[in-house]
Amino acid sequence: WGHYALTSLLQPSLRQAAEAGGSARVINVSSSASFGSSGKDFEFDAPGGIMAPDRYTQWGAYCQSKLANVMFTKELDARYKAAGLPITSVALHPG
Repeated sequence: WGHYALTSLLQPSLRQAAEAGGSARVINVSSSASFGSSGKDFEFDAPGGIMAPDRYTQWGAYCQSKLANVMFTKELDARYKAAGLPITSVALHPG
């Protein structure tokens, strides 16, 4: 929830910069490990989900967290565009 929480706290400043005629951007660091997770893994409490004790792996959890970063970033960018705000949201792989 860290990416969401920080971005939420920064929203007033991002919007102020955009409304003042400038532009703003949100950059989230993710990883190509996001390709190691499928969207179906987001059923946290479902039997057989990635968090089930018999299926949990550290690598699977890491891949899922990186996919969550990318999904959050894409949705945030779509919402900025829909609102007509000159704010860009991008994700990157640091390597």
